Amino acid sequence: MRKAKERKRRRLAPFLVAAVCGLLLAGLWWAPTDLGGWRGPLRGLAGTVLMVDLVVCLVILLGPTPFMTVWPLVSSEERARWRRLHQRPTLADEAFIERFYAGSGIPPDIPLRLRRIYADELAMDNLWPEDKAVEFYPDLDLVELLYEVEEEFGVKFPSQAIRHLGGSFDSVVRYVASQRAHAGRD
Repeated sequence: MRKAKERKRRRLAPFLVAAVCGLLLAGLWWAPTDLGGWRGPLRGLAGTVLMVDLVVCLVILLGPTPFMTVWPLVSSEERARWRRLHQRPTLADEAFIERFYAGSGIPPDIPLRLRRIYADELAMDNLWPEDKAVEFYPDLDLVELLYEVEEEFGVKFPSQAIRHLGGSFDSVVRYVASQRAHAGRD
């Protein structure tokens, strides 16, 4: 559902850009002042954007949405990893807990809330415990992701803990669970 809305928004974007540029051009054309000598360059810039954007709008109206990708720049190993991630069955929350964390003693809210963070921040919806976010996003700053986890759970990841953290989803789940259990004893 979310992907369909996103596709619809992407198809509308060029039309919105065209409308804004058209209004900007009209405003610049009939502006009563010179705008300090910027009227001409602004008119040229808005006109150029509008002309390029109108071509994109025409292509969208005539056929399928043009699609550009950077996959040729991504290694085949990384593409295979993403393919495996997207081909996995989508597990409902209950099935996820039952399959991976049943009988582990870890409160179910921890992996479920973490799963939502990974889905929102990294678009990793079909996440499994052994997945490492840095394998899917080599440029990912793990500290930024852990900052989101800290805010969600109210736990801290000292630099020593980050170094010893395996980086897998499961290692983060177990660390958060241990910190919450430790905080509960204090």
